[in-house]
Amino acid sequence: MMIETDLLIEILAVASGVIAIFLASRENWLTFLIGLLNAGSFTVFFYLKHLYSASAEHFVYFVIDLFGILAWLGIFNRWRKGKKEEPQVTRLSAPQNALLLAIVAVAGFALGAAMTYMSSQFQEYIPDVRYPYCDAILTVGCVMAQILLVKKKIDTWWWWIVIDILKCVMYVAMWLETGESILMTALLHIIYIGIAISAIIHWKRKLNKEQTLQ
Repeated sequence: MMIETDLLIEILAVASGVIAIFLASRENWLTFLIGLLNAGSFTVFFYLKHLYSASAEHFVYFVIDLFGILAWLGIFNRWRKGKKEEPQVTRLSAPQNALLLAIVAVAGFALGAAMTYMSSQFQEYIPDVRYPYCDAILTVGCVMAQILLVKKKIDTWWWWIVIDILKCVMYVAMWLETGESILMTALLHIIYIGIAISAIIHWKRKLNKEQTLQ
């Protein structure tokens, strides 16, 4: 019995996702290298599942991951400052988090409206868009969280925990509604939550150590 193509892609995406997020929790630059495989796989997978905002999200991840490799290896700072300097773990202030959340909400609503319009106009290429506003807001939130990860903001892990919980709910709802195989991806986000909690502990220890040395 042959395994369906979308299931094979999902398995590849889930496996690479677990490895990538674990490496991120340990501040290993290889997270972005594995992330390229994860982003490419999920771009195709979500397109096949008609979750177009999520598909576009992972295409953007691909670009961010390329930048992340340069940033975490200190190469970007060498170009910018003339010396190789890896980014340090820092945190956002409450007003900064609130501002980013507002940006995510506005941009997500706009993306949801755009996907709904494009689906109605280009049914041949973007058929049956599902959960357009929920998918879009979570997509923008994920991109913002990924940028915070590249910049080594400890807040990224709190963002990911909230996003992963909401994504699990959306994927389970989709499975109940359509019966399509997406539960493995929902399970992936549950694993992400556990790794994110571990990352908060690990990054907070390093942040406290760096602040003590200053």
